[in-house]
Amino acid sequence: MKIISSDILKLTIIASLCTLIIAITAGLSTAQRISYEALKRSEDVPTAYFDYNIFPPASPEEDAQLVVSFKLGHDFLNFRRGRGNSADSTFYADVEIGIEVYGVESSGDSPQESEELYTDRIQETRGSRRAENRRSRRTGEERESLGREFWNGTAYAETYEQTQSSHQHLEGYIAKTLAPGDYEITSRFSSDQRTRNTLPKKITIPDFAENGATQVYFLDETNEVNIPANKPLINMGRNVFFGKDFNALLMIPEYNEQFEYRLQLKKLELNRQDTSSVTVYDEVLSSADIHSGLSLNPDRSQNGPVQISITNDNTPYTYALKQIPNSKFENANYRMEIWQINEAEEKKMIGNRRFLNRWIDIPTSLLNVDVAINMMRFIVNDETLSTLKDGNERERERKFREFWGARNPTPETEYNELMVEYFERIDYAFENYTTPGNPGYESDMGKVYIQNGKPINITRRFPSNQPAVEIWEYNSRRFRFEATSGFGDYQLRETR
Repeated sequence: MKIISSDILKLTIIASLCTLIIAITAGLSTAQRISYEALKRSEDVPTAYFDYNIFPPASPEEDAQLVVSFKLGHDFLNFRRGRGNSADSTFYADVEIGIEVYGVESSGDSPQESEELYTDRIQETRGSRRAENRRSRRTGEERESLGREFWNGTAYAETYEQTQSSHQHLEGYIAKTLAPGDYEITSRFSSDQRTRNTLPKKITIPDFAENGATQVYFLDETNEVNIPANKPLINMGRNVFFGKDFNALLMIPEYNEQFEYRLQLKKLELNRQDTSSVTVYDEVLSSADIHSGLSLNPDRSQNGPVQISITNDNTPYTYALKQIPNSKFENANYRMEIWQINEAEEKKMIGNRRFLNRWIDIPTSLLNVDVAINMMRFIVNDETLSTLKDGNERERERKFREFWGARNPTPETEYNELMVEYFERIDYAFENYTTPGNPGYESDMGKVYIQNGKPINITRRFPSNQPAVEIWEYNSRRFRFEATSGFGDYQLRETR
């Protein structure tokens, strides 16, 4: 687990799209500068992802495919009441995704991934498609439009709650064949007369006839993949799922069986001064991991999860396929690196890809280490709480991890069910027992729920001319609450 801070959150939550709840440590250092309520508000951001993958051609002399995939949460879409083309739905949302490709002059430098977190920022736009804009807003380079491609689809929902869900999605992809060179891609999302743009994305299509460049694909598959296969890509921008293993498929240019190839994962610590890293995974690719002659193609249906077809087609490309034990890693930023070591023991990094190990349903308190520690006041004494709060941010996080690590019922994985259960109780108390002027976790009902969990039985009584009564029963305890107002305020009157 990685605790997040609000300064980095502010960088990633841009306009109405930015969806990453970033799991890194930087920024604010005290709970007084950020509250649980502020973190809760930051979660109310619609979810949408865009990602870019390059698929090599069947023959190196042909052009490659750029695949722009997207995944839009229902809470990001604009639904209308009506059945649309589905007889089973009550709401629908028509969506159009468009990409425009511009050619730009090459800088002559090899493309490098920046250390900034991956998020395609979307902004509201007005007017037409602005095809006349020939200069990149990001780089200032002259550019020439090479055409547009569009995707149209409809999302359906049976209930209003489903229209607001961040767990239901509309997804697909747009493929564009491109010759080797440098390009700038703009993506446009339209729904119900609202249009939003991503910022331009710089893409370099390698020349596969000149050995190309390492390509890295993440497959949403926890088990080992047997080729041939048809598997979904992890279509979450540059994110993977925290607590879930996945498979990495790596194209290795100029593969030499006499050389050693290593796959490393490095956890990144990003701050304004520099970037440091710690190696958390280091494996030599074995002959069983290497597959020659593979062909990769996206699913032609273009609807639903983005599938990739992996077949043996006698192509000149060599790939490595490796299962990544991601359930053992914290939700943090990582860089996957592919290293080549020749017979003279000379090392060369031949490819890399950064990603965020993202915890989709992270309890709100865990977005900030100080808020998380402060919320532990319901289960630890003052001395323990003071010890946890002492020290700089890195020290506080270390002590927080050690506290819960010692209580992890599944120490072989990073996901700690006991810790998650506790902080989910905080969320439940806030959402169900908050009244005007008093957050749910400070209420009597909230505190009992946080400390004891869900009651086995709840009895409600409404005596004549007396306050309403609610009784919570557990295996060996009983709590009696009494209403003090008409706004849901209940006070604990009796404990047995």
